Amino acid sequence: MKKRRIQWLAALLALVLLAGLPFAASAVQPKAGDTNLARLDGVVATASDTETDQFPPSATIDGNYDAASRWGTNNDGKGTTERWLQLDLGQTYTVNRFRVFWEKENIQDYVIETSTDGSSWTEQVKVENANGVLEPEHTLADPVNARYVRLRITKYGPAVPNWYNVGVREFEVYGSEEAVPTIGNLARLNGVVATASDTETDQFPPPPPSTETTARHPGGAPTMTERAPPSGGSS
Repeated sequence: MKKRRIQWLAALLALVLLAGLPFAASAVQPKAGDTNLARLDGVVATASDTETDQFPPSATIDGNYDAASRWGTNNDGKGTTERWLQLDLGQTYTVNRFRVFWEKENIQDYVIETSTDGSSWTEQVKVENANGVLEPEHTLADPVNARYVRLRITKYGPAVPNWYNVGVREFEVYGSEEAVPTIGNLARLNGVVATASDTETDQFPPPPPSTETTARHPGGAPTMTERAPPSGGSS
């Protein structure tokens, strides 16, 4: 009887362990599109200012979370001079969340903005009165395309008595590691045809690439030739 009970308990334990395997396996799987893009090769960090060469903006993307490895700004004596940290990811990616690792708990107001060209910016995160949050994380409701990400700090208290500055240990930007394709000027693609109502002289024609396009069989042999009619006209 005792032996049978032990066998029954062993079988029950085996079932429990087997049932738990899928959960254990799924727990270690990375989230889709959850790469820290700030750690990819070629990312460049720049900033509004730097306290000394010992605390450069590049320290925020080196993977070192120690306070000795950080970006630090100058002391403005009041905590209202805007400071910013900007990352150029090198390519456009789909971004879904951010994480900031401050040096101190003195940051009060800040925003996180994104851009595809480095000129036009869109605010994605706005935080006010954030005292005491040392490692905030911000997940976007809808992912956005971005090449540039800027952390802009507008209000902060003293990091130490009488020293009003900003310190960032790491700035993480998460998203899909697959870059968003950039086509550029569609008018410059091969095969684009320009036509016009009229032309002053032959010296000023619309750009005339060949209007003939050859359709090919999947095997590669030409099967037919088509001529594109002028835009707005008839063939």
